[in-house]
Amino acid sequence: MVYLLIGLATILFIICRTLSTVALGLKSSGSLFSQLLDSLFHAPMSFYDSTPLGRILNRVSSDLSIIDLDVPFSLIISISGAVNACGTLVVLAIVTWQDLIVTIPMLCLTISLQRYYFASAKELMRMNGTTKSFVANHLAESAAGAMTIRAFEKEDLFFKRNLGLIDTNASPFSTVFRQMSGFIGMALAYGLSLNMMVVRSIQKQSTIADNIICVERLNQYMHIPSEAPEVIEENRPQLIGQLLVKWRYKICRKLHVHTEIVDLKQRHKIGIVGRTGSGKTTLIGALFRLVEPAGGKIIVDGIDISTIGLHDLRSRFGIIPQDPTLFNGTVRYNLDPMSQHSDQEIWEVLGKCQLQEALQENGKGLDSLVVESGSNWSIGQRQLFCLGRALLRRSKILVLDEATASIDNATDMILQKTIRAEFADCTVITVAHRIPTVMDCTMILGVSDGKLVEYDEPMKLMNKEGSLFGQLVEEYWSNLQSAESN
Repeated sequence: MVYLLIGLATILFIICRTLSTVALGLKSSGSLFSQLLDSLFHAPMSFYDSTPLGRILNRVSSDLSIIDLDVPFSLIISISGAVNACGTLVVLAIVTWQDLIVTIPMLCLTISLQRYYFASAKELMRMNGTTKSFVANHLAESAAGAMTIRAFEKEDLFFKRNLGLIDTNASPFSTVFRQMSGFIGMALAYGLSLNMMVVRSIQKQSTIADNIICVERLNQYMHIPSEAPEVIEENRPQLIGQLLVKWRYKICRKLHVHTEIVDLKQRHKIGIVGRTGSGKTTLIGALFRLVEPAGGKIIVDGIDISTIGLHDLRSRFGIIPQDPTLFNGTVRYNLDPMSQHSDQEIWEVLGKCQLQEALQENGKGLDSLVVESGSNWSIGQRQLFCLGRALLRRSKILVLDEATASIDNATDMILQKTIRAEFADCTVITVAHRIPTVMDCTMILGVSDGKLVEYDEPMKLMNKEGSLFGQLVEEYWSNLQSAESN
């Protein structure tokens, strides 16, 4: 009966220990993941511009998986092993104290070996995490560019490169394995079952120390400097659409200064032109505060946009980007992710974008499938979906960031016609890729080397000697005539 009660108590204790380990492990892992996710979602764009995608994926997948599954049970096994070893030591010291003559030197030796092992094992685990990021990054890039790789018949090159990165990633892990094997082999050379118990306990402690490196790596991304607050309660304005720009920004450690004042009137259609690298897209990024100004101001309706929350600013601007982005889900979800509009409103917008017929032929309507990145739709259709989002939002300020750069002329005409009809009472800012796109704009803003060089009506700039816009128009028509003659 006594042994039965002891056995039942042991079973109950082990069950409670396991359940508490799982519960506390999930709670701690959930807390780390929440902080990591919050930090990544509020990180500035400069962080993503300078951090490879594979490094981020490795943190939120491999490192987090080790914290979820390995750390809690390694910790509890290590603690139980240490308690068993200490208990056995105490019993031996009482019953056969002579064993301490062998056990104490063995304990000192294993502790010194453990310290020696920790010094190199931690660095090897850090190297393992870094090289694993290269594997993930290469895999993501290969998957994204699979069509291009096949077109140039470079599959073998990318496959060999992937194997090389995997070998590089495996080398630190194999070194850790050999170190652990040598460490255990030296300890076992002394015999005694007690020493084996001590070695196992120290082995688990070493495993925990290695796995804690994952927590250290997550901690690096849990304290990324955040963007400005999403909402500033004491300053929540209604933005109408008149912009006054006087600013300077800092990018790539180089300070570009804009000393001119640009007054973008309400309901004006402004075209931003300039050569590659002149600062057109950066100007748009500053308008959305993706790049924080180092000085100067951007004023909308008399309000400095740096004094309001990012959500209040960005939610009142509409944008049709150069690279249309669609999410995995349905057409309804991609057009209205917050479920703020009725199906009738969505169908009306799809009709204006000339997508209604394509969805009706599909047979599933608004529940039509959109796969990851919208690859089951053409680039032109994806761009029209982005136009549909802007139409649903009814923003008073619409930004077109080279929205027609990657679409055909027919889709470009649909886009421009819809924008002229539906956004007639809005301020429209267009970063131009094709010169005809901005010919009907009210004003043209010319940018060169990060500075404003001209701002006037299109016809006046074309007739102005030495005008940047005039030069771009001449080059466009010259290239077009050469292409037609060829």
